[in-house]
Amino acid sequence: MRPTRDPWANDVDVAAAILENNANMRMKHVVQSSMTVSKVQAVWGLLKHMCDVLTSASSVTHVYEKLLDMEAEVVASGSSPMTYAHLMLRQHCALQGHLMWPAPRNKSLKSVFSFCPHFTCRGHLPLAFMFAIHVEAASRACPHCHATLNYRMFQLGELLQSTKSIRVRRQGGEDFAVEFPPIPQNGSLTSFMDALIATFPAECPEVHKPAIQQLLDHVNTVLDIHLNHCVGAMTCDLVHAMLYSVVRNLGNASCAVACCANFDYWNHPQTILASMVRYHKFMHLVGQMGPSKFLCPTFDIVMVEYAHSLFDGQDYATFYKQATGSECKVVATNLQSEVVVSNETYADGLATTYSGWEAYFGEMYLPRAPPCSKDRHPSHTDDTMSKEFPEAAARLQNRSLDKVQICAVDTLLELSPKPKSCPFILPVIGTPFIADLGSLQEIAPVVLVLEESWQLAGDVGYSNGWRALPEKLIATWMSEAAKSSAQ
Repeated sequence: MRPTRDPWANDVDVAAAILENNANMRMKHVVQSSMTVSKVQAVWGLLKHMCDVLTSASSVTHVYEKLLDMEAEVVASGSSPMTYAHLMLRQHCALQGHLMWPAPRNKSLKSVFSFCPHFTCRGHLPLAFMFAIHVEAASRACPHCHATLNYRMFQLGELLQSTKSIRVRRQGGEDFAVEFPPIPQNGSLTSFMDALIATFPAECPEVHKPAIQQLLDHVNTVLDIHLNHCVGAMTCDLVHAMLYSVVRNLGNASCAVACCANFDYWNHPQTILASMVRYHKFMHLVGQMGPSKFLCPTFDIVMVEYAHSLFDGQDYATFYKQATGSECKVVATNLQSEVVVSNETYADGLATTYSGWEAYFGEMYLPRAPPCSKDRHPSHTDDTMSKEFPEAAARLQNRSLDKVQICAVDTLLELSPKPKSCPFILPVIGTPFIADLGSLQEIAPVVLVLEESWQLAGDVGYSNGWRALPEKLIATWMSEAAKSSAQ
């Protein structure tokens, strides 16, 4: 059991020892980033808020409603004030390698999916219904008008709200016009496109072709805006982007929930400053050891790096290149192609990092040496830090038994069973970055339900932008002309 009085005192002392050692070492060759305590606190305060939402949520629809509200705030207020949604937007832009430029419409996703898109209905839709359509790519019968609704029908609803007809004038004064058909009751986009093409002539005299072509181009421009992009105010779906982050970063990697469980410790200025020192040194070590070495960061390093990349991605990329000598390359990933690192690979990488850290900086990287370092990376019992800074080294080593158990490398690497008294590991400075720190079923079960419920549709990844084959109208006389030219 942890002592009830000042439970994190020993660990804050560790942070103080790291800062003291750093001041004495004065390693000017280690590149410093622009991150500050306030910047890290700003990012992690927003992530803590999202963790609170997840741990207190009673259902998936409760989380979904919160995400809809966050997206609506971004649409309404732009870039200020900073919210969790803004952070995820920045992160997702970096992951997917593109910007979420505002679309030519200023409507939140909540305002789009809350009502039946049929103009003769416009009945209010419940959250569970919205979630099925928006997130699970399902088709459902409207509870009011009983028309079949799916994502495509909401796209058509937005199209018809902005454009009901298109008219062009040919030479000589005669107008050609197209009236867009209503949303089909059967929920079929094909039915809509067939009805739309039927408004064009099956045959077109040569004299009318320029005007008809102009009309067709205008129609396809409107179709492209609404059918080849996500609905809402952005070219990517921010709610899906946030769900992506929740399921991956807070679900599969329960580290954020674990860190927020002892948030007061991580939010302490000394803890953040010490973590920044180790972050800068780790990046220097990456540059010194080269890209071929698999190095394993600890929680403190990952937390500062994550905050840096979210707070200012461009500044992070610049720092990364200065510190490591390499370009920062982020590969877009999805839930269905996650790379799993084996415990053996991770343990060996952790031992490599431990030995490299000791060699370059003359101090301990972890509270104690990794188990596999006994064979491949012998640890030095008389390390430089112990010799030159005995007081700081003593503070690093003088942890109570329960602190050592929490940071135990063999426990984290599943080389020995987790103690029953520690069902959820609370990370501190020096805890190896391992995703599985405890049971999300006990801490945030809604995340597991979200992971099961959320699916990337087969032809569309809303969080990545529209991926379906583009819809385009081709008139009959155009297709015949294309066939003739091909022959």
